[in-house]
Amino acid sequence: TMGMAIDANILVFERLREETDRSKGIAQSVKLGFEKAIPTILDANITTFVTAFILFKLGTGPVRGFAVVLMFGIATSVFSVLVFGKTLYLFLIEREWLPSVAMGRLVKKDTNVGFMSKAKVAAKLSIVAVVVSLAGFFAAGSDTLGLDFLGGYKAQVRLSAPTSQGEVAEAVGSVFPGAQVVSVLGDQDFGKNMADQFIIKVKGSGTAPDGAEETDDLQAAYQAPLKQVLGSKLRPDFVQQIQLTEDVATANTDMTATLRFEGKPDPDAVAGALGFVGSLEASAAGDDGVTITGTMPGIGLDEQFVVQRLFNAVSNLADAGAVPPPSRPFLESTTIGSRVGVELRDSAIRAIILSFLVIVLYIRVRFKEYRYGIAAIVAL
Repeated sequence: TMGMAIDANILVFERLREETDRSKGIAQSVKLGFEKAIPTILDANITTFVTAFILFKLGTGPVRGFAVVLMFGIATSVFSVLVFGKTLYLFLIEREWLPSVAMGRLVKKDTNVGFMSKAKVAAKLSIVAVVVSLAGFFAAGSDTLGLDFLGGYKAQVRLSAPTSQGEVAEAVGSVFPGAQVVSVLGDQDFGKNMADQFIIKVKGSGTAPDGAEETDDLQAAYQAPLKQVLGSKLRPDFVQQIQLTEDVATANTDMTATLRFEGKPDPDAVAGALGFVGSLEASAAGDDGVTITGTMPGIGLDEQFVVQRLFNAVSNLADAGAVPPPSRPFLESTTIGSRVGVELRDSAIRAIILSFLVIVLYIRVRFKEYRYGIAAIVAL
């Protein structure tokens, strides 16, 4: 959209230059300059806006996000050029602050270059450039595609201490060759190339490292190797050494576990926050943890369900500043199946084909010729 905004301003300035060269006054030159530039600016932006709208309606995920940003950028750039820009010119002229417009020239005024005489040479060079570009694209293969198209795994990890990006990338690369590791800059400055948070992206087909099919355990299949290679560099899990023992007679579940935090917690505050989870007591466990014991109502409780309830309760307390945040080695951990990438690709292709047809029809209505639209699509 920035490029289209620049292009719109160039069109206005060129028309303004033409009118100025015809010895017209500044007010008349600005008026005619904008009037003659408006049709071309609108044609270019309308076709692009329609394409973005189709991408939004037919696309999914990041394609729709791109379409929204593109439509917003087009609307704001057109408004800025045709409304704000013209208003500013007229304001300056009315106040007599702009008596004339002086523009530099890189090419002499009467220069005449026979571009059409070089049409065959230009066509040959264009064909060569297109063939080379396509060959390079297909030769690169999947290296040019991201997780949204290929599937794979994405995680944001939190480390116990600042570590260099190279060290983390080397460790992750030992189990996931080709994985992308990017540091996340937080509020603290740990020095050059040092950070305590990193985003890890592993491209794949949406299958586990051992070749298993897409399952609910896929996320764990990626987390386990990362924990193994990063080891003590990772922050500890929030819930450790959890034990659940059912008491069928009372329909309760006895529980013991150790909770880890990013600082020293207050056991009494933690016990109070867990009051709605069950009848639990808390005692200090080292400098960054508490041990909880007690009972929870119900039997047949899933361990992951219990861990999530404990995390939610403590997180609310941490948001209020009563205890440090719970320790989390994985701030984000998601998998993207290969089927999602296929659907994303197919929807994008359908949207592009439909947008090409709409562009041809628009140009047919605008200029009464199909060949102009077809030529524009070929050029794209």
